[in-house]
Amino acid sequence: MENLRQDVSISSAYSAVDGNRLGAAAVSISFRYAEPGVIPGVTRDLVARFIDENIREKTAATVELVNSATEPRPLTGPSRLLWIGIAFVESIQLGWLAALLRKRSFVTGAPSR
Repeated sequence: MENLRQDVSISSAYSAVDGNRLGAAAVSISFRYAEPGVIPGVTRDLVARFIDENIREKTAATVELVNSATEPRPLTGPSRLLWIGIAFVESIQLGWLAALLRKRSFVTGAPSR
């Protein structure tokens, strides 16, 4: 049970009028676990229990599920192969430019360094 408490996060955002809290306007419930397939079911169960408790306590006038639980997506970023290709093309362009400048200074008779 202690591990479950560490894996569950509940946070709320309050609405205010003239600086006075009116109550939780939104509640976020998240759950992290090593097995991604378990996460949506546990999160749905936690949300259902939270809603049931709110209805029993009658502390919230309206409770609405905004986004249902989904499995986490893998991190994505720039393709390493794409960056290698871009670096390769840029190095060829810089090589051509250096060769062109060197040839131009040789033809005009300007001293090269």
